[in-house]
Amino acid sequence: MQFQSLEAITDNIIAHPQWDIIVLLILIAGGFFYGLSTGKAKIAARILYTYAAFAVVSALPIERLASLFSDENVFFLRAGVFFLFFLLLSFFLGSRRSGGRFISSSDSWWRVFVLSFLQMGLLIHLALYFIPEEEMEFIAPLTRYVFAHPDLHIWWLVLPLAVTIFFKRGERSIEKPPQGQ
Repeated sequence: MQFQSLEAITDNIIAHPQWDIIVLLILIAGGFFYGLSTGKAKIAARILYTYAAFAVVSALPIERLASLFSDENVFFLRAGVFFLFFLLLSFFLGSRRSGGRFISSSDSWWRVFVLSFLQMGLLIHLALYFIPEEEMEFIAPLTRYVFAHPDLHIWWLVLPLAVTIFFKRGERSIEKPPQGQ
């Protein structure tokens, strides 16, 4: 798979913007509404569930299972098993409170939205990660570059976790009263 330069990508987006715009809208709208209805603590937990689901799916012999059905279903089987594990972890390990939880006064709104955008981006990246390399030509150039470029895979895996840890450590330093008082 050969990747184009950023200039060639932007020229292609201007010529054929539809898929890149759709993915961008999913990221922005999904991240916004997801963050608004979920809250920081649940998003941080679901980021961890995403890593656990990805680890399990990476270890499963999906190709062997796919050969029982047909070789064409490997992507759908892998993505389906990933999202199934993600949903099961969210359901069984998540909070039992019913209904959505809007951003509380203790949540910093910008932290909630950063985490929700990173969660949505990570899910988009992992969904595209399961697509076979020969099928990548059908993905729009900007989407392929941002979410499926092999050099950015490590960043999509590290960045949501690093930001979650950074926000949690910053939260602890704010909560901790100064020594000597």
